[in-house]
Amino acid sequence: MNQLMNMYAAQAGQIMRQLGQPKWGIVESYNPERNTAKVRIQPDNILSGWLHVGTPAVADLEIIIPPIVGTMALVLLQEGDAQGLSGTLVASGFNDEFMPSKMPSAIGSDGTYLVPGELGVFQKNTGSCMRLSQTGKWFFKGDIEHDGNFTSSGNTRVMGNIKGDKEVIDKDGALDTLRDHYNAHRHTNVQTGGGTSGPTNLSDP
Repeated sequence: MNQLMNMYAAQAGQIMRQLGQPKWGIVESYNPERNTAKVRIQPDNILSGWLHVGTPAVADLEIIIPPIVGTMALVLLQEGDAQGLSGTLVASGFNDEFMPSKMPSAIGSDGTYLVPGELGVFQKNTGSCMRLSQTGKWFFKGDIEHDGNFTSSGNTRVMGNIKGDKEVIDKDGALDTLRDHYNAHRHTNVQTGGGTSGPTNLSDP
């Protein structure tokens, strides 16, 4: 009877070894051209082959988040691979060395952690980040460069200067046309004292 049970146990163990098992590891290297990474599987201390880095979208819409060397990674091993040489990196995890960041107070927060219902993206080496708060507001910290048209149906409030290399145009035309017209106009019938001068020598643009 014991011999039969041992046979069943050995067969079950063989089947389990053929199943892909998720394991944690440490990212050792990353290939940006193929979006693959090598992970040292723990606690086995086995260096994997080049693993695909999972992503929510590919092809027409791509989302690429390269894993950072030295961070924790959850690997789903390929079926039948007991050595951890093939599989997919499906997620990253925080640990004692890499802790979750707090939101800077400069972008609509009091310096606390994100709470359920919020979204945050951080770049620790620059301090740049963005946050979607529980109130539905987006907050950004860092410089922004935009290539393309920008359309807004609301008002714009600027706390600093506005600089432009091209024209500023509203529904009545370009602002530089109005400026040139203003600089060139002359009032007629100007008299000494507090009287009212005559009309300008130019009509409105």
